Amino acid sequence: MEIFLISSIVTTVVVFLISFMLRKSFPNRSFDFAFGLIVIIICFVCFLLTLFFIGGWEGMAYGFLCFFILIGTIIGMLIHQIVKFFRDRYI
Repeated sequence: MEIFLISSIVTTVVVFLISFMLRKSFPNRSFDFAFGLIVIIICFVCFLLTLFFIGGWEGMAYGFLCFFILIGTIIGMLIHQIVKFFRDRYI
């Protein structure tokens, strides 16, 4: 179970850093939000693929991994949006 939590934490940090770098590089575009949506869509597709095409315990493990990466992506995007809101508000 620890590997799933670690993957979620690592995904949160990576998504936050990539979104932050995209926002810093392209301040007038919303590439940071598009990046998060693309990763979320990829997680949903991978989850559905593991659900229907990979069976047994292996499919369930890949499904859990996709789910925890999805949770990490959502948390990373929420943290980035909160930081962006407060940073734009006070600067």
